[in-house]
Amino acid sequence: MRKFIIILLFTLTVPSISSAQRYYRCVVDSVAVRVAGGERADTFYVATPYYDCEPGFVMLRRGNIVWSKGSMEKGFTKIYNPVNTLCWDEGWVKPEVLSPATLCPACKGKGTTGELCAECDGQGDWPCCHFKGEQLCKRCGGAGYY
Repeated sequence: MRKFIIILLFTLTVPSISSAQRYYRCVVDSVAVRVAGGERADTFYVATPYYDCEPGFVMLRRGNIVWSKGSMEKGFTKIYNPVNTLCWDEGWVKPEVLSPATLCPACKGKGTTGELCAECDGQGDWPCCHFKGEQLCKRCGGAGYY
């Protein structure tokens, strides 16, 4: 019975560990975010300039923070945008352009200070607090990592 419980616990925890999300920092000056894995996949394109989204091809810049569950396809890893998902929410890049990010000690990964945003009185608006209702952490810019 004891072996059965240990095996059951092991089989339940291994998948959750392998699918845990991890935060990464872009370590190159500029890299295109693709809509699928592979060299031939199109580059993600933002057509409408809203919510501080720059119209044009989505490019990661040095220092941008993304997160990933480690999904791979044709030599590319799937990434997610933790900050402005209204511009783009997910895409694909080569794993070589990413390095593990550091948890922000100021906000402990939350991206906010815990204080109500003075600009919108905690209602949450994009320009001031990214709809969070709390002041963004100045150290990490609201990403929770750097």
